[in-house]
Amino acid sequence: MDAANYISTLDSVAPIGEQPKEASYAIIDLASDPDFMSFLYGGQNQEPIEWWSLFEGSCWQASWFNGPVLVDLRSSEAFGKQVVSRMERRSLGVLIGSSLGASDLLQRSQQWLFCMDSSQERLLRFYEPRMLAALLCVMDNSQRESLVLPDERLIWHDGQVWRSSAPSRKGGFASKTNNIVISDEQLQLVPAYRLAAESRGYAFYYENQLSGYEDPVVWVLERFLEAKNFGFSKLSSLERWLRLALLHGDAFHCATGFHEVLSQEHLSASERLEAMEGMRKIANVTTV
Repeated sequence: MDAANYISTLDSVAPIGEQPKEASYAIIDLASDPDFMSFLYGGQNQEPIEWWSLFEGSCWQASWFNGPVLVDLRSSEAFGKQVVSRMERRSLGVLIGSSLGASDLLQRSQQWLFCMDSSQERLLRFYEPRMLAALLCVMDNSQRESLVLPDERLIWHDGQVWRSSAPSRKGGFASKTNNIVISDEQLQLVPAYRLAAESRGYAFYYENQLSGYEDPVVWVLERFLEAKNFGFSKLSSLERWLRLALLHGDAFHCATGFHEVLSQEHLSASERLEAMEGMRKIANVTTV
């Protein structure tokens, strides 16, 4: 799949939206926000707030304080607004608009949490806001319709923008969640979609240098995917590759000097990037 298709799929399945005004529930990752329970207990001094650990009844129960919790926001409007604000400052979870009761939603959430391995030794962190959009992209229609029922909506802040689950194409039924399985093959596609989401933020950051491109987000993702093909995996390395492309042009890696550096497999990724960053600006690319 090319970069444009990754971007279009992402924006179709998990469209960008505005900050939500309300939500029924939230799933919060305590590992991402160790202070959240203190924050919640403080909120309970003002209004009743119920919560449940998704690890309850599993082999992970003893580690509940490092796992996801379901928080009922239906009777806690003021606290819910504080949660929304907190989500914009850190990647800590997902908001859920649902008519289900808390016990039913908790059961469904636990099923999804452990849907990769019946032994419950592996977790699907579907509530991770930097992963959720990519996960929705690699799911098939039936899986998405099981995760998000027709009258439900997931809303999250991915560190850059607010996104939400696209409305279901079906309606008027309760999707069954028995025997849910997310395959390893699907999970292998998640990183590309995560890069697609990251590309938007980098396109915004470098917008002055990208003003001449028809679709800066697609151009940035093309550079990221290109860098990964050369063995660069860390986001910091991908950004360094992006800056090289901004300085030298799209095809800089085809120029003789850069090509020679990239072919030196005994050098680490950081060493190759450092060597290329030390090269003089090229006026025209001469391919090998």
